[in-house]
Amino acid sequence: MESPPYDKEATIWEHLEELAVRLKRPVLLGILIFMLMWAPSPIEPKSPKLQGNPDGEAPISVGYVPLISLFIYAFLDMALSYLGGYIVAIIPGDVYNPIGTMVFMAVYITLLIIVPYLVYEVWQYVKPALYPHEIRVVRRYLFGGIALFYLGVVFGTFVLTPVMFRFFIMLVLNWIPVEPLFTFGSIINAIIMNGLISGLLFQVPILLSILAELGLLEPRALSEYRPVIYAGSLIVIAWLTPDTTLVSTLLLFVPFAVLYEVGRIAVTRICRRTICGSERRG
Repeated sequence: MESPPYDKEATIWEHLEELAVRLKRPVLLGILIFMLMWAPSPIEPKSPKLQGNPDGEAPISVGYVPLISLFIYAFLDMALSYLGGYIVAIIPGDVYNPIGTMVFMAVYITLLIIVPYLVYEVWQYVKPALYPHEIRVVRRYLFGGIALFYLGVVFGTFVLTPVMFRFFIMLVLNWIPVEPLFTFGSIINAIIMNGLISGLLFQVPILLSILAELGLLEPRALSEYRPVIYAGSLIVIAWLTPDTTLVSTLLLFVPFAVLYEVGRIAVTRICRRTICGSERRG
């Protein structure tokens, strides 16, 4: 079989060196953005839904609030947006938890910002190893994949997380006579994990479409193995989500099932205009 027309003969070390050069640029950009997250905030972040110091001020003022605090307050307000007038108390958990969680959030925001550039550099690295028809296929779905990733992050952040918190808090208030307290890290971790998992799950139609375009997948297989795929996806989602009650698992599985069916329809249409799966191999 002929090599791809744009491929160049190179040793493994030369390939690794090129990959390092490609990845260095988004990494440097990420470091810069991460550092900007710790610049002084232009405004003081506040939230009417969070219970803080009763006097309204910190016992020791350092005169500095990092920019990442604005994102944290915005995410917390969003997560607790369905609680009406109820005020939630958030505790640090341990000495290092708040700072570590702020660093985690800064890394998360940085990743969301640099994803398009990171995908571009990776694409430029792998493109010479692809055949022309493979390049056309990947390029056709590249923008859609990035858009669906961000759409998934928005769904996980602004839909899944508020519904999940409302369910748990209302459950506690109605079933158990205790005041619900949350650690700072647990809320932020739930927000980040729900966003990332949703973003990855929203790639399902893109992945199925690319496999069909390359002749590696056909609609019959997607229909025949649907129960197995659904069962396996439930297990994987339950393992990835921090929720032990399976509420967030079910909330994530519903859009996955919808996206899977959308992908199956897309595969069917693709196979009507191309030679798919067993037909191509035959």
